[in-house]
Amino acid sequence: MNKLIFPIILILAAIGIYTSFTAPHYEVVKEMRARSQEYQKVFDDADELLKKRDGLIVKLNKIRSSDKVSISKLIPDSIDNVRLIVDINDGITSRYGVSIKNIRFENTQENKAGRRDVPNITENKDYNSVTLNFSIAASYSTFLKILRDLESSLRIVDVIAISFRATDTSDVYQYDVGIKTHWLK
Repeated sequence: MNKLIFPIILILAAIGIYTSFTAPHYEVVKEMRARSQEYQKVFDDADELLKKRDGLIVKLNKIRSSDKVSISKLIPDSIDNVRLIVDINDGITSRYGVSIKNIRFENTQENKAGRRDVPNITENKDYNSVTLNFSIAASYSTFLKILRDLESSLRIVDVIAISFRATDTSDVYQYDVGIKTHWLK
C-alpha cells in the first residue's frame, strides 16, 4: 500500500504544480509568441514598403527635369496666385495681343492675421481649389482661341463662368471669365 501512496502523491503534486504554476506561465509564453509573430509580420511589411519606396525613388530619379517641371505645372503642390496670373497673361492671352484685367479672387476669407486677402480655398479630401475671375477685351474668334489654349494648357483649370458685353468697337467684346484651379495637398 505504501508503494502505491507515494506515486499517487507524486502524480497529484505534479498535477497541482502544472495547474498552479506551469499552465499560467505557458499561456503567457503562448501570448508572447503570438505577439512576436505579429511584430515579425509588421517588420516584414515595413521592409517590403521600404523596397517599394526605394524602387519608386529610382523611377523618380529617371524622370527628366523638364518632365518634372511639366508635372509640377499639371499637379502643383501649392497655389501661387502670381504665377497663375502670369501663366495665363503671358502664356496664353498675350499671344493674341490681349491682356487680362480686373483680376480678383472670389469670396476672400480672413487669414490668421485678420487680413482679407486670402483667396477662397475650398477644402476637399486630396486637393484644394481656388476661383480666379478676370476680364479680357477681344474678338469672338480670339476669345475662342484663348479658351482652347486654357483647355490645352498643362495647368488643370475649370472654366466655371463666362459673361460678355458689347463695347464701342463692333467686333470686340468684353469677356468676364471665372476659372477654378486645383492643387494637391
